[in-house]
Amino acid sequence: MLNDVPSGWSWRPFADFATESRIDGGNGATAQKLTVKLYGKGVVPKEEKTVGSVNTRYFRRKAGQLIYSKLDFLNGAFALIPPELDGRESTADLPAFDLTPDVEPKWILEYVKRPAFYERTAVGAIGSRKARRVSPKQFGKIRILTPPLPEQKKIAAILASVDEAIRATEAVIVQTRRVKDGLLQDLLTRGIGHTRFKQTEIGEIPESWEVRKLPELCTRVGVGIASSATHAYREEGIPLVRNQNIKPGYLDLSDLLYVSPEYDEQNRTKRIRRGDVLTIRTGYPGISAVVPPELDNTQSFTTLVSRPKPKLLDSHFLAAWINSEGGKQFVLGAKAGGAQQNLNAGTLKSLPVPLPPLAEQRAMMEQLDAWTDGERRSESELVSLMAVKAGLLQDLLSGAVRVSA
Repeated sequence: MLNDVPSGWSWRPFADFATESRIDGGNGATAQKLTVKLYGKGVVPKEEKTVGSVNTRYFRRKAGQLIYSKLDFLNGAFALIPPELDGRESTADLPAFDLTPDVEPKWILEYVKRPAFYERTAVGAIGSRKARRVSPKQFGKIRILTPPLPEQKKIAAILASVDEAIRATEAVIVQTRRVKDGLLQDLLTRGIGHTRFKQTEIGEIPESWEVRKLPELCTRVGVGIASSATHAYREEGIPLVRNQNIKPGYLDLSDLLYVSPEYDEQNRTKRIRRGDVLTIRTGYPGISAVVPPELDNTQSFTTLVSRPKPKLLDSHFLAAWINSEGGKQFVLGAKAGGAQQNLNAGTLKSLPVPLPPLAEQRAMMEQLDAWTDGERRSESELVSLMAVKAGLLQDLLSGAVRVSA
């Protein structure tokens, strides 16, 4: 509420802190352009494949300015221009502002890029539902709950420290995945302890390995429930795994849906079992994971389901192969569709699979386990840090928790 003002704070319009900058630049054909990413993800160079119009006016932007997108104001497109993009240009559709000395730039950026801020401005946006813009004049009138400058700086410093921890954890995840992917690629092409190799349709592999088509190694390759399940959703019931639950090598069970036992019974032939390999069909086709024991005899919605023959093919080995660079070349190379990419059961059935002895498959997966465990721990830590950041944003930017300057 506008009346709930912490001691020493005040509601001030954005225009108190900012003056729009309109330094003449080039035109669409000559400007070195920048663009603002959605949801506070920063500002980046904009490279275009075609030459822009000489009739389009551009303005030169300076490091430290606050910039936003008129069209994507309601999608959190705010950023501070970094030093390396000083002198880049944008049209008036991406206004930039010089900030006054009595505002901490990083504090105000954190304030405006929150959904709690930009979503409540929707009523003032102009245009159709799909093209609603917020002009600099409208932005300037929006009131911001403002602490004194020393407190702004302290808040910004606290949030920056959490951001640094988030970036460090993200870097660990990236590096872990890079090492893991490299190890996986080596294992899938060189195996363990082999010295003699041969060329096959999937590249060089150990001489003693085979290459078989997926249906030869599975008792089932098909699709889970494909008809609408919305009428059968329940707060409790039979778990329903969807494409969004499938991550590379594991299932994210934090956002499971549930269906009624009656609906499950109607689709009993579609039930998934522990050890089945689930593969995404649409959006990010090919990503695969193994069904854990706790989801035995549950259901999946629109996912592809492969059921390896346990005496021939290890489930985790199959999921790793589909997720690997070699597997992606076949799966993604054959995918169909336009913007929403699709993978069908017929394509998956054509997948060639390297086949080491079962004991070697399992030994290979054991070598990956340590890296997989480390990746999961880092991902869990990242989730925790993001939750900490969200809590701090709520508490510090509302004044619910005060900090000493």
